Amino acid sequence: MIMMRRTKMYPVILIFTFFAMYQPTTGSICCLPRQWHAYQLVSMESTDKVYVDVLFDANLKKIASTIKMSRKGKKSQEFSLQDYANSVEYSVANNVCEKIPITTGFPWCVPDSAIVLFQSFVGTGANKIATTTYEISNSMELGDGVLTVTDGECIPINFKLAAINNGASTDVYGFEEGIPDATIFDTPATCQ
Repeated sequence: MIMMRRTKMYPVILIFTFFAMYQPTTGSICCLPRQWHAYQLVSMESTDKVYVDVLFDANLKKIASTIKMSRKGKKSQEFSLQDYANSVEYSVANNVCEKIPITTGFPWCVPDSAIVLFQSFVGTGANKIATTTYEISNSMELGDGVLTVTDGECIPINFKLAAINNGASTDVYGFEEGIPDATIFDTPATCQ
């Protein structure tokens, strides 16, 4: 999923939660686990650094992201709660809440229109994990992307979007099923 957002600090900031730019909410290729937590490192050609702590719950149809950014020595932190059941995103920066309408379906599965580019693996020997890399086209202005997931469990490993900021790539670390603290999905106090 990928989420595009304009902020005061960044003219355009890419926060990858992998499939959000794609309209399909179901797919026969594979779907992410229903509840998970992971860390994402977004790499761009600029010196900007973006680190995201993401929690995903398909049961609640919510995605919570704590976004830490560094640009030209300035550091900031934002929080985003995407509530697909109520079609609203709550974005909190500097203790100010912005409510943004969500107009897409819940981003959960690799879209049926994805094309297999190649199959490979991560690791060696008994620790080898099979992966598949897909080319994904979308109908929005964001352009095409390349997504790599593990075979079977559909755990995202990397997403590359070519059209934004001369290419941006997101790597996923520490992927774990389950939600450590479900209160992260409560509407932020500053947004009530």
